[in-house]
Amino acid sequence: MTDPYVHDLIRTFYALSAPSGLVDSVRRFQGRARIDLPRGLRWTKPDQVHLTLAFLGHVPVERIEELKQITQSVATGFQGFDAIVQGVGGFPRADRPRVIWAGLSGESHPKFGDLHHRIWDRLNSEIPKPAPVGREFHPHLTLARVSGPQPPGIAEWMKQNSEFGFGVWPVRELVLLQSVLTPNGPIYQTLVQAQLGI
Repeated sequence: MTDPYVHDLIRTFYALSAPSGLVDSVRRFQGRARIDLPRGLRWTKPDQVHLTLAFLGHVPVERIEELKQITQSVATGFQGFDAIVQGVGGFPRADRPRVIWAGLSGESHPKFGDLHHRIWDRLNSEIPKPAPVGREFHPHLTLARVSGPQPPGIAEWMKQNSEFGFGVWPVRELVLLQSVLTPNGPIYQTLVQAQLGI
C-alpha cells in the first residue's frame, strides 16, 4: 500500500540567495577555474548559488504555510548586514575535497550562525526533522562538487585560491526554497522571500 503522504512532501530549506553582483563574481571565478581544472568537477550554476541556513528535508505540504510565516517572523527580527565573501576551501579536507566552497570572513561571520540558530529555535518541533545536534554550523557557498577521482593539481589550486576575494555581499533577504531533484541537478524554486529587518 502506498503511503498517502509520499506525493505531498516538499523538499525545502531556508537560505540566503546570492545577489547579482556576487553571482557575477562566482561566474567569473568558475570560468577561470574550468581552465585550471578542466575535468572532475560538477559546478554549481552561478544563479543558484546560495547559503543554506537550515535544511528541512521533505516536509508535508500542509506545513508550508507555517514555514512561510516563520520566514517572515525571523526576517523581521534580524537586521540586514554586509558580509565579505573570501577564500576557497573544501570539505572534508582542502587537499582532497568532495565539496568546494567560498567562505565568509570579517566581523559579519557570526551573524550567519546567529540567523541559523534563530531559525531552528523558531522551528522547534514544527517539522518532522529535528535540529542538527553536535555539528558546528559552517556558513559557505557551494561552488562545485567532486563527482569522481580528485582532479589533477587540485591541492595546489586550492592553496592558490585560499584567499580569493569574491567581494562584499549585502545580506538583505531570507528565503524558503523548494529543491526539485532532476537528473541534471537540483532546481531551486522560491516559496517565499522576506526582507531582513522589515
